[in-house]
Amino acid sequence: MPGNTSSPMKIHMKEIKVFPIGRKFVAIMSGHLLSPVESLMNQLSDVRSGAVVQALDADSVAGISHVLHAVYLALSGWERGKRFTRRLELEILCYAAADHQISEAIAKVGISSRTKRVVVVSLAESREGALEAITKISRQVKIRIDFGILKMNPSKQKRLRNLFKISKEEMKAASIEELIMEKIASLSLL
Repeated sequence: MPGNTSSPMKIHMKEIKVFPIGRKFVAIMSGHLLSPVESLMNQLSDVRSGAVVQALDADSVAGISHVLHAVYLALSGWERGKRFTRRLELEILCYAAADHQISEAIAKVGISSRTKRVVVVSLAESREGALEAITKISRQVKIRIDFGILKMNPSKQKRLRNLFKISKEEMKAASIEELIMEKIASLSLL
């Protein structure tokens, strides 16, 4: 119905990107959050498909590579018993933020009442499991799919430089996405 923001949007499988990571699969969906952020938070905690699900503020994400790098390092550390949280979804959040403090990670890349653009990530044993977790959320939460929100622009670059404490000197050496991924990798050395 027009004007009804509580009804879910129909998501097509082609609007969700799926990647293999080790022996698991990661599904990623990004877009404009049209439902209240609380409904997304409720759905994240309600997913019972055996998948690990996390949502990130898309304005704090430097691209799909940023997300995949964070998931890969969180998962590989987790599987080796090298972790700093009790839940894998929080580990993913911390890696995405390049910060081992959960409260800092939430402030950097977590969703909040101000979040308008989101990245929803699910990690599962199978491609189908990863897709199922995201589609379950998309049935309940209204998100207008748009992977373009992950692209870099001047205001996003400024925000990311501030969030990840990247200097102008560092920017001369590499792209902001590469610098953030380097900071994420250094987290795995702690």
